[in-house]
Amino acid sequence: MEEQDGLGPVRAALDAHDWDTAAALLAEVGADDLEACELRARTAYGSGDLEGCLTAWEHQYQLLVAADENVLAARAACMVAMYLLIDTGLMAPIRGWLARAEKLLDGVEEEVPPHVLVAMIRGYERFFCGDPAAARPYAEKAVALGRRLDVMPGVVMSSICLA
Repeated sequence: MEEQDGLGPVRAALDAHDWDTAAALLAEVGADDLEACELRARTAYGSGDLEGCLTAWEHQYQLLVAADENVLAARAACMVAMYLLIDTGLMAPIRGWLARAEKLLDGVEEEVPPHVLVAMIRGYERFFCGDPAAARPYAEKAVALGRRLDVMPGVVMSSICLA
């Protein structure tokens, strides 16, 4: 990203794990574009504000759906599902966000990074529901596809699910 977007200092604060400064800078910049949503989500999560994190990802999702950016919207939906999975374990909303992501990826012929995220989250969803046998194929897919598409967080997290 170019420095004239005003978000450079926010990125630097996040890199330093200075959540309060990042939040103040985001408020000062007042940006509401796609990157600002993602930075807002990271800032909120880092400062312990799960609701703020989810709200920012949901807003990014809405912007992307409105712009007909289905693959990127699927990623945003996966991020909501992932944070719900990590912090709440509430399976109904996790499944709902996964269904949104899967629907957005219908018709996408090539495999893209959100496919890794869907498989990773689905594997954990099955595992947390007490069905490790059903989790395994999803985790294996996430590892293989993640390696091929260089989505290392999906590889690492799904490798743990396989352990």
